[in-house]
Amino acid sequence: MAKKKPKRGGRTTPPGTRPRQIRRRSDVDDGPDLVDDVRQALQSGEPLQVLALASMMIEVSTERPLQRYLHRPVDSPDLGMLITSFVESGFPEMAAFATVMLPMIERGELAGLAHELAAELALEKPFEPAWLNDLEGLAITGAQLMSDVLGDGDNIIVGAVLPSGHPFTAVLFVDHNMSSLAKDAFMVPAPIDDVVAHFRRLPGSCRSGDITFKRLDPADARARIEDAIKTFEIMLPPVETNTWPMCRPLVEWIVSKLPRDARPPDPPEFSEEYGDAIVAAFLTSRFAQEMAAETGLSRDDARSLTSPLIWFASGHGVGDALRWSPQSVEIVLLDWYPRKVMMPEDILRRLPDVLVALVRYAHDQRDIRPGLTASTLKVIQECTPDYLRSVSSTSSSHHHSPFDFLDDDDDEDYRDDDSLRS
Repeated sequence: MAKKKPKRGGRTTPPGTRPRQIRRRSDVDDGPDLVDDVRQALQSGEPLQVLALASMMIEVSTERPLQRYLHRPVDSPDLGMLITSFVESGFPEMAAFATVMLPMIERGELAGLAHELAAELALEKPFEPAWLNDLEGLAITGAQLMSDVLGDGDNIIVGAVLPSGHPFTAVLFVDHNMSSLAKDAFMVPAPIDDVVAHFRRLPGSCRSGDITFKRLDPADARARIEDAIKTFEIMLPPVETNTWPMCRPLVEWIVSKLPRDARPPDPPEFSEEYGDAIVAAFLTSRFAQEMAAETGLSRDDARSLTSPLIWFASGHGVGDALRWSPQSVEIVLLDWYPRKVMMPEDILRRLPDVLVALVRYAHDQRDIRPGLTASTLKVIQECTPDYLRSVSSTSSSHHHSPFDFLDDDDDEDYRDDDSLRS
């Protein structure tokens, strides 16, 4: 039977505000069809339609480090040549479209070309609709952090408004179960306060504190987003959705308007003494004692199984050893523990029992709603058969000394490849 793969994290953004999917470049020709798309977007009266189309064109025409690493050349014209062709096309719509694209590229390698083309296009102003004529006046209207109580991920929400008064909001999801990378993002043609209010109204989105909101310092928002995008950029396999990374240039343009005087929050410090204290507190709790009475697992074996779990939770996700979610227990059972921890098979097979007791203890300590605890325990139950099969397979194919806990440094991890950062 094929090994079940963990989902590796879930979205905390409630459904209901995602925009209509725009067509990808592979579905759009360079000729009249593109002109028609641009014309329709300009005539829609909604700037975000034009901005999203421009962002998509930039993204599919930009070579990213991961593409160079995988030797996958960009299957589209050179971005500088593409925008120049729009300026010189003779179509007023395409000149206007180039005007929208230029602010999104002026911070990179094409900054010089962007300024040259902007000066050339300035001679053709004013454009219609009027909002095209003052894109550099984009202003930030606020930032919010939308967090999952179990620590799976955050949504960083940033509002912006054009000088014409047209508002829009960027929503970027950071998945803490995947090294805090930017896993998804989309744009909403509404003010940030309306977007947050909509999220709050959705059924179950804020039930009993499962989802929390807080205002985010603009500089902090920039640091978090930039750090999440850097991690996204070196993730294999690439993580893509209908709108991400197609809206990346637009998100980065918005981010460029935020102050740059903060750094991403440091993960909580983890020490061996801290981990030992948590393990000791858990083993003396009623949850561990009930588990031991039911299973007959010795205290030493329970400690041997618990210590790697505490180490995992402290070094992954939000770095909280007592914050377990359906996604994190799935990762432990279907990927991390079978791959990282080597012990005698008869002891490894008791891990689900220990994990159940640890989740109950941890959620009790963190005052997590019983419904979320039940959901987490259900995933442990569902994953246990696959975990046990994996343990049997691993034990039969490896010879090892008892209680050999592998360190993460033993893995060849693609995230450490400096060639991706060039």
